[in-house]
Amino acid sequence: PGARPYIVAKSDERYTWTAYEPRPADLVLTPEERRFAAPFAGAILVEPHVLAKPHANKRWPFDRWQALVNDARLQGRRFVQCGPAGTIGLRNVVPVETSTFRRACALISVARAFVGTEGGLMHAAAATRTPAVILWSEFTSPDVSGYRALVNLRHAGTACGSRRPCAACASSMDAIRVDEVVVALLGLLARA
Repeated sequence: PGARPYIVAKSDERYTWTAYEPRPADLVLTPEERRFAAPFAGAILVEPHVLAKPHANKRWPFDRWQALVNDARLQGRRFVQCGPAGTIGLRNVVPVETSTFRRACALISVARAFVGTEGGLMHAAAATRTPAVILWSEFTSPDVSGYRALVNLRHAGTACGSRRPCAACASSMDAIRVDEVVVALLGLLARA
């Protein structure tokens, strides 16, 4: 309780947001967590959010994730996908089962870059200073919980906070093109 100061109110229908500028947290990993992540150092980490039913309003279409990792401009790069047991895997991507959030944080700490949606791993990317491209729906916005140091892609109106399936959220995620994610990711990789 109180760990999300950007939430002003919460009902069964929606969250009500307020502008907030989070500061990256300090994240100290254990030696075991570092060993777990070490084999994946330098990979591009992706988190398609395919199992996250409570976060359906943040979901970018799965075929777009596949098109992203298949894009010719990214060939030769190593992609890793994290998630709990049962995560639907992308083709041509190394699957890594992350049974805990901390293991996912360890993976992100060694990644060359991260591509994902607004959520816990976005905060982990900020904490570990991992370059990241974050995809935002109309559910919330970078003005509510985003980081200026990350690349934030959003084509949406006022943040709705809907806790139910939302057509505007789906439409806003559909508006994010694979090409713009690829270009943003290539820009990050060129600076790294």
